[in-house]
Amino acid sequence: MTQTAIKITEKNQAILQEIADSQGKTIEFVANETIENYYESLLQWQIAEIKKSQEDYRNGRIISSEEMNKLFNKYMNE
Repeated sequence: MTQTAIKITEKNQAILQEIADSQGKTIEFVANETIENYYESLLQWQIAEIKKSQEDYRNGRIISSEEMNKLFNKYMNE
């Protein structure tokens, strides 16, 4: 594991410390776990949406920019 210094707000420091204390873990462990969980869920969602979009495209489920603008304008005016 490598060591990196970052600056965080006092509020976030306190939150991480409170979680670490409540779990009997180090603040470093909690920070690493938090970052991993955040990016895992974010990346999984993004990858799933990209795959869905690619599948839609391959199956011809696309609309033109003109159609998209019509839909956008329709819902913006409601």
